[in-house]
Amino acid sequence: MNYIDTDAIIKKGQKIEQLSTDYSILINKLFNRLQNVPYESKEWIGDVSKYYTKIISMDKENFLNFGKNISQYGTYLKKIGTMSEQTIRNVKTREGE
Repeated sequence: MNYIDTDAIIKKGQKIEQLSTDYSILINKLFNRLQNVPYESKEWIGDVSKYYTKIISMDKENFLNFGKNISQYGTYLKKIGTMSEQTIRNVKTREGE
């Protein structure tokens, strides 16, 4: 009898990694669009809009770092699931001896 559902832990880790990848793609698209407003779409023009695009580039890095940190959590969960599964197998093997 397993007390830990290692498959579920690994799958959740994979899901978190995938979601963080999707998040990073969307963040890049959003910030690229915002940075191009004064130059391409011209929905907002002038010095203030150009200044704003410089400021948001710093925010973009913070948002992308958040996505990386979440992805690392997913990787950590996968490792925990795998290590737990190996430990369970080792215990079952020893009990069978």
